[in-house]
Amino acid sequence: MPIRVEKSQRAQSGFSRVLKDSWKNRIISYQRASDGIISLRLRRGRDNLPITGVYAPTIGHSNETEHFYKQLQDVIDKLKKNDKVIISGDLNARIGTETVDDLIGPHEQVKLNDNGEHLREFCACIKLRIKNSFFKRKDIHKFTWAERGSNSIIDYVIANKKTWLYKTDTREYRGAEVCSDHFLVLCKIRTPKPYFQKKIQQKAEEGKFEVQLLEQESIRKLYENRPEAQIKPRVGDVEIDCVNLREAVKQAARESFRCTKN
Repeated sequence: MPIRVEKSQRAQSGFSRVLKDSWKNRIISYQRASDGIISLRLRRGRDNLPITGVYAPTIGHSNETEHFYKQLQDVIDKLKKNDKVIISGDLNARIGTETVDDLIGPHEQVKLNDNGEHLREFCACIKLRIKNSFFKRKDIHKFTWAERGSNSIIDYVIANKKTWLYKTDTREYRGAEVCSDHFLVLCKIRTPKPYFQKKIQQKAEEGKFEVQLLEQESIRKLYENRPEAQIKPRVGDVEIDCVNLREAVKQAARESFRCTKN
């Protein structure tokens, strides 16, 4: 039996999260903070991946919008210090074209509305990046909502710096609307391998370096010059910079002298 909803109450709240079957056993916790905020925490090796889904109030509901961002702030405040932050969903916000370093990129739409100002302020306060705006796309791969000939970007993927380092792409796709006037926004994240898997793989692949070969002057000089060429530019995160440095030293060793397999 169909349920009738008054027109004034439509499109105000209610949404869900869809998870791939292979990830269902990785769910650590699930919390419904409000009708417009769902928080999900997934297990990834020894790491956890918190994902927050949102549906913000529409334009013209300023009190509800302020309350929504207060609730969202409460959810973010409960995350652990080293957590990655991923927020995705319909923010009903147009954020304009004014770029802000580490916040908004140059590839957004012209219009700015009240919800967009709320979103910009929220992201600036807790240092989040609005992912959609950092990738140059054709309009057909940029606009996330369409109605009566009008197109706009109101659905976003937002992340903090720790997550941003592993994001490779964000764009809109046609063909997966499911009778909706919104289009699918897909964000690709290259998650690092779990710590224990990397250790097992590294031991299997590397074995032991024959460091005694460094006694030969030609090999020693070759090794001394290799690491500098291998080191990636610093990203400002101590843990990631340390991993990059360690990998550069190992790669220099692989190229300079032999490795005995286990």
